[in-house]
Amino acid sequence: MGSERAADVAPTDIRHESGACWQIRGLPFPPGDDLWRPKHSRLILLEDGQPLGPGHAFHDHIRQWGGGGYSHWLGWLYFSTGDGSDPRTNGKRYHLEWRDEPETLVPQPWRWGRMARLVDAVHRRDEIDRGELIAALSTGSMAERAWGFHALGDAFLDAGMGPRGAMQLWRAWQLGRRRHAMWHPIQRWLSETGQTESLRSLYRNGAVAADKADDPDWMCDVLAGYETFIFSNYEQTRSLPFQDDIIIDAAARLLARHALTPTRMRPDHAPIRIGYLLTGEAETRYCSLAEIALELVLAHAPHMVDACAISLHPREQILTQNPPFAEWLGHLDAAGRVIHHFDASRASANFTDTLALALALAGLDLDVLVFAGQTGLRLLLTGLRPAPMMLGLGLGEIQLFTSKLLDLTAHINIKPAMDGLSPSVVLPSFMPRGRFHHPQRPVDRQTLGVPAEAVLLMSSARAVKFREPEYWQVMDRVLQARPNTWLALVGLDAAEFDGIAQAYHVSAAACGRIRCLGWRSDHQAVLGAADIFVDTFPNGGGYSVFEALNLGVATLALEDDYLLPFEERSWAVAAEIVGGDIAVPFHMEAVTARLLALIDDPALRSKLATDGPRLADAVRSAIPCARALEQCLLQDWFRP
Repeated sequence: MGSERAADVAPTDIRHESGACWQIRGLPFPPGDDLWRPKHSRLILLEDGQPLGPGHAFHDHIRQWGGGGYSHWLGWLYFSTGDGSDPRTNGKRYHLEWRDEPETLVPQPWRWGRMARLVDAVHRRDEIDRGELIAALSTGSMAERAWGFHALGDAFLDAGMGPRGAMQLWRAWQLGRRRHAMWHPIQRWLSETGQTESLRSLYRNGAVAADKADDPDWMCDVLAGYETFIFSNYEQTRSLPFQDDIIIDAAARLLARHALTPTRMRPDHAPIRIGYLLTGEAETRYCSLAEIALELVLAHAPHMVDACAISLHPREQILTQNPPFAEWLGHLDAAGRVIHHFDASRASANFTDTLALALALAGLDLDVLVFAGQTGLRLLLTGLRPAPMMLGLGLGEIQLFTSKLLDLTAHINIKPAMDGLSPSVVLPSFMPRGRFHHPQRPVDRQTLGVPAEAVLLMSSARAVKFREPEYWQVMDRVLQARPNTWLALVGLDAAEFDGIAQAYHVSAAACGRIRCLGWRSDHQAVLGAADIFVDTFPNGGGYSVFEALNLGVATLALEDDYLLPFEERSWAVAAEIVGGDIAVPFHMEAVTARLLALIDDPALRSKLATDGPRLADAVRSAIPCARALEQCLLQDWFRP
């Protein structure tokens, strides 16, 4: 423990692998990284006495980009030279060092001997002596037992028994032994076994340990893993707070020690420069976050604001995965606006590349960097502060889109501002133009399994928003009262509905006229088949309501009542923005009566359908929002 081993590399030991990647086999060191331990190796590669890096790099990244990245994988070393030259002929000296983590605990000789015998038995896959195991792991201080579990866990992992090894490391972790090399196998095991609460505890304690060790690379792993954890559970829950105070406070402390201090290079009289960091532009499924940012880039007054867009994806990748983005590129070109592309595929996997990205952003000489999200990499960038001001766009679930690390968050709705995690300002609302694209024609009702003569109700939301008893009490009552009425649900599949129907006692008569459509890529075409769109309640939506209004579908939403008692359960975004006849009070009797009236009165449906596009048109422009943001920044933040 705490030892340092070293070896020189002879040119004859090196072979070319592919691209910029070179390979050395048969290293005289302990095993390196593997599938369970992607950051296990303690090997340092030096070129003429200077460390190369980043270590633990992805092999494809080494092959493609080189730049000194390397990976000690099992018994082999995959590496690249700092300048892309041939390490066999460039005349440079390559040297390897294995640097164990410092070990302050010195176990008693008898405990060391017992653990050595246990580890040897695991390596040879022999039966473990139960007496030795009990003596080594059930007696002594917490630190000594944790050391024993750690040693045994590594032995199982060395022997290819990943789950058993991770289980022992988890026991060591719970006893207070917190090491970066332990973290990955524990994270994988807890994820694969569905131990959600233990996994949350691991992220929290991992963030604190990374801060204590001043290990930004570890913090990158924690935040990237926590982002995956949150979004893997997002569709099944109303929200899982990304902004966990334990994690964020630890990240803030660590990142503050590495933060940049950019200075403005442009003349003082030049317009303020705002860079909008896009989110979701490379998604194959429609994501409004990028369009909201791009609308603001285009809406800013050029004499006041030098606005640009920033993407963390190469242009070609975006156009391959999201072909409609080409239209936005055309709008930017026509307006003389610039979009800067960075390839961030390596960032957040290690701190070296994350910091390099932050430095590249600092090179844009921005006054304000705008984020539409505060998860994973974006949170890391916020903490590194590549611009003097970090501004957030609060566009939805408060925990997902803002953080305490932001200087200011601009909201286009009231509720996120009320719950804001940073200083907040409320701006005029608008809906991105992508939400108003008309499909060629609505889908045929027969493809949905609905009779052509039926009155079709439709709701669209994440599955979790359908788990509300009030919604089903109203729908069950309406469907039973009007046998000619059907209900289609976008965002909920049949298996999920079966559980909901049982939990909320939806009648068999109603169930027979309910169609669950799951997620649909042709969302607007499906909405166009409805006679009446019903917003989910008490947790309402926004985007789908505006799509229905724009399509000329009679729409029912709830009045926004959360400002009255401050014990709100509902947040009716559409009613907040446009109001009008689409909203009814949130009382089950009022909602039921309104639905029955719409079903029975085609003329009323026709009136609301005619009014819909007008209401949607009122929120098409981003200019009022951009002007309000300019006023806020120029008067309150960048006053002469």
